[in-house]
Amino acid sequence: MIKLITILSTRRLQPDEAASLKAAGLKVDHLDFIKRTVGLPVNQETVHNNIALTSQVAVEGWVSLADSWHLKIKDYRVFCTSGATRKAAQAQNLPVGGIAHNAEALAEVILGDPSVKALTFLGGNRRLDILPEKLRSRGVEVNEIEVYRTELVPVKVSHHYDAVIFFSPSGVESYMRSTPNCPTLAFCIGTTTGSFARQHGFNNVLVSSEPNTESLIDMISQFYSNQNAHAKK
Repeated sequence: MIKLITILSTRRLQPDEAASLKAAGLKVDHLDFIKRTVGLPVNQETVHNNIALTSQVAVEGWVSLADSWHLKIKDYRVFCTSGATRKAAQAQNLPVGGIAHNAEALAEVILGDPSVKALTFLGGNRRLDILPEKLRSRGVEVNEIEVYRTELVPVKVSHHYDAVIFFSPSGVESYMRSTPNCPTLAFCIGTTTGSFARQHGFNNVLVSSEPNTESLIDMISQFYSNQNAHAKK
């Protein structure tokens, strides 16, 4: 008899995402370990014509900021990470000048464009320093504007799960604050989240090939499908 696998998702899943995992024979509980809300600065600041966005919420924040400050979005070129961020940027018809899998790779894309001398990085209160530090170290002027806030919402977990799903470094941090024990396996979206999970004690970390939820769900389903096929032999 094949053991029922139970997984904890640190973000509520969409119905189709949950259905895909259920179809793979998995029992998944999903809870929100972080809360993100768009919040704009009180005073108007300088926004350079080149903009960096590394999350879907940052895209929402940029659109709200442009509307609030009466800026014409078409006049600003966006460099963004792929996956949900790219989809959100395309849905808003933002002029995209470059795309990369993660913040570090995005910095290289930006540095590869000699026309970028100055850039505005729109992010949240818990954003990582990877992108702005790399750009500044190579002579690019960077100003940062906070357009959303991330709040950790630790949830005490008493059940033992076989694996946990992480969608961001903040999700890892929130989980560890409430449940400092690490399950056998962590599934992570993107290399940045994967590295953060390893730094916080997860020894067995699997990272999706693409930094989007679809790739992550496919990886999890395939992982357990292969395990079940092997168990049946």
